[in-house]
Amino acid sequence: MNSHSNQTDFDYAVIGAGYAGVSIAALLQKDGRKVALFDSHSTIGGCAGYYKRKKFFFDAGATTFSAMAPHEPVGKVFSLLNIKPNLIRLDPGMIILLNDKELIRYSNPDQWMESTTNFFQNSQKSQESFWKHMDVLNRRAFEFLDIPNFLPIRSLNDIFHSLNIKNLNYLSLIPSLFRSLKSYLNPSLVSDELFYRFLTEQLMITTQTGPEHAPLLTSAMGLSYPSSTYYPIGGMSKPALKILEKFQNDGGLFLKRTQIRNISHDNQIYKLESDSNSFLSKGIVSTLPIWNMKNITDGKIQAYYTRFTKKYPQGPAAFTVYFGVQTKIELKTCYYQIHLREKIPFTSAGAIFVSFSHPDDLEKAPEGFRTVTISIHTESEYFLRISKEEYQKRKEEVKLAILKEFDFHFPDLASEEKLFLEAGTPSTFEDYTGRMEGRVGGIAHSVRPSLLSLFPNRLPFPKFYQGGDTAFPGQGIPAVLQGSLQIYRNINYYDN
Repeated sequence: MNSHSNQTDFDYAVIGAGYAGVSIAALLQKDGRKVALFDSHSTIGGCAGYYKRKKFFFDAGATTFSAMAPHEPVGKVFSLLNIKPNLIRLDPGMIILLNDKELIRYSNPDQWMESTTNFFQNSQKSQESFWKHMDVLNRRAFEFLDIPNFLPIRSLNDIFHSLNIKNLNYLSLIPSLFRSLKSYLNPSLVSDELFYRFLTEQLMITTQTGPEHAPLLTSAMGLSYPSSTYYPIGGMSKPALKILEKFQNDGGLFLKRTQIRNISHDNQIYKLESDSNSFLSKGIVSTLPIWNMKNITDGKIQAYYTRFTKKYPQGPAAFTVYFGVQTKIELKTCYYQIHLREKIPFTSAGAIFVSFSHPDDLEKAPEGFRTVTISIHTESEYFLRISKEEYQKRKEEVKLAILKEFDFHFPDLASEEKLFLEAGTPSTFEDYTGRMEGRVGGIAHSVRPSLLSLFPNRLPFPKFYQGGDTAFPGQGIPAVLQGSLQIYRNINYYDN
């Protein structure tokens, strides 16, 4: 280990180089702070990471890119860092395959209204008012997030700094955090089984829970995001790599393959220990899951994390399938949600999410080929602490069931060879990302416990912050970047 005097190595040590970590590191470094970014993996991106097989680059998860407007969190981070990612606007942003029919998620509200009213004929009369209200809530939520605030409130100072006359205009949003989407729905929407099934699986992508528990406000945001969907050329990690490049060009230090094993605090200084080194920092920003953090801290800090992990004892996991395929067929979009014809064993959702690489994206696949990433929710317990034989059996069973659904819905691709075919389980993600038990879905949004009771971004310890998908405001790239903006705001107010 290195020996140290009273001099610290860094102003802030940021742990975890997913979107949350790399963005807050770049924002802090931009302002002239001395920042180090640590990650146990050899590549960045976290749950939005990637891997390579010859000329094919595969996204680790089947996810999307949104919230790029200037007042929205992703667009705001790129604006603050003066970065322009290479993106393609997708319209339609998503296609939902339900009961062997296509529900097309157009960007244009009028087209989407026509699409949804024609599809859900049992609740036609209620569709227009429902989607208009979702649009209003979504727009007002992002307007509110664009105004300086210190949610979730943890002190009188937070209340004082949040006393902005503009914020008062959005007090009416608060009840929608404590009311479920189902409680708001018109009875005709609840009784329309097809529509309710659609809502449930759409929310599983974003809030990670169904209409019975998902807050009305975050449901509106989750249901609205496909109206503004982008495809990043080169894969989901490419915009993060641009942020990393900015961070390093500004003088930031990126320490990959460096897993932090312990964090201790003494005399206003934090000591971080890896397998081969130790580092001193005035401040900490962790983007690791809170379940991981309780195992690498001690004393009062560990007790604080433990209290929250008891409130949120587990999180969603994923099963994924990856392959490359040669194809000349034209698809209407890159993102598909496919409702299953029958439940897949050892999974916990009624739909799979399919992400194709764009035909013009020659960074991800050679000309005439596409990469395919398919994901479905599962529980970690299905694939952990079982025998190797049972593990392989379950993995193969789920993989084949997913491929059967894919081939059924994309018959023109069914006969094509699936190149570099692989599957990922919670065990895979635990090895790949270091997240405890491969929990890659963060913490589900719920009315109980409410979103405002999520783990705070600012801890009651000097210059110690928590970001990522297990802290406020939750999971998904827009949410974790909003969390990074909240941390950035807190540091500029409290630590300067």
